[in-house]
Amino acid sequence: MQLYQKRSFGAYFSDTFKFLRLHGKHFYRSYLLINGVFILILLAMSYFIGQFYSEFLTNSINPNAGAEPFEAFLNNNLGALIGFGLFFFLVAVLAAMVNYSFTPLYLLKYTETKGTSFTTKDIVQSYKEHAGKLVVYFLAAIPISLIAIPVLVIAMMLVAITIIGSPLVFMVLGFGMLVYHSWLMQYLYTGKNVFEAFTYALQLPFKRFWATAGCVGLFLLLVFIVRYVVSIVPYIIFGVGTAFGIENNPGGRLDPTDTMSSMMIAMIASMMLSYLISILLNTILQLNQGIIYFSIKEELENIHTKSTIDQIGANA
Repeated sequence: MQLYQKRSFGAYFSDTFKFLRLHGKHFYRSYLLINGVFILILLAMSYFIGQFYSEFLTNSINPNAGAEPFEAFLNNNLGALIGFGLFFFLVAVLAAMVNYSFTPLYLLKYTETKGTSFTTKDIVQSYKEHAGKLVVYFLAAIPISLIAIPVLVIAMMLVAITIIGSPLVFMVLGFGMLVYHSWLMQYLYTGKNVFEAFTYALQLPFKRFWATAGCVGLFLLLVFIVRYVVSIVPYIIFGVGTAFGIENNPGGRLDPTDTMSSMMIAMIASMMLSYLISILLNTILQLNQGIIYFSIKEELENIHTKSTIDQIGANA
């Protein structure tokens, strides 16, 4: 599948899923091999945090438990808790960096090899080769975000207060996400410095603003709907179980401690399930932004067209 080609609004969608249909197995195999350890660590740590919070709430509402055992636990393990929290934060930041840069690096190898004739080791090697650029990108994103995020928030608020503008909030957010993703790809793929790449990426969506920002915005809306539906499923199960529990209880009441424990289980399950679904949806969203990036690049620079002409000249 050729990435550098001009596309219509509909082709942004269809080619995203075409890429997954053709290369999804190779893409997700590499993704899980590289990101799987981080995913498992974060899931495990999220589970333990949820369990700790559950015990805290259970002790808070249980009149027989008392506060002293819990306070003693905090006093005796405060250092360990702080260390655990710091470790969780560092792992989460590293995982976010590796996860966010995976799709751009994967597509970089795809364009270099003109297909999927590369392995996970080759992608890991790309991480090593571009480690300096990745660090510079994420550090540069901090000061730029201090300006960009308030601007985007204000724009979304202005759009949201209009009668027909509420759905366009996703378009504004999609524009911001497309700029950041295109910025990273431009920085990795070219010899431009990080701020030159940002300037280029900022201009890129305006080539076809409504089509590009609208496409990413629509994907975001779909992601939001799916995540919302998935996140409430455990709570629905909890609500049904509670209703049956009350019906089968002779007194028509449930132990508040049991209710709180069940609710926390539902919350933890919802959080972990939502996280896994988010991973899948975010990779599709990033692929879509990659497809848009290559499409607009082709419109502006005719990269594939020039390459084809050069090949014809060389074979003549």
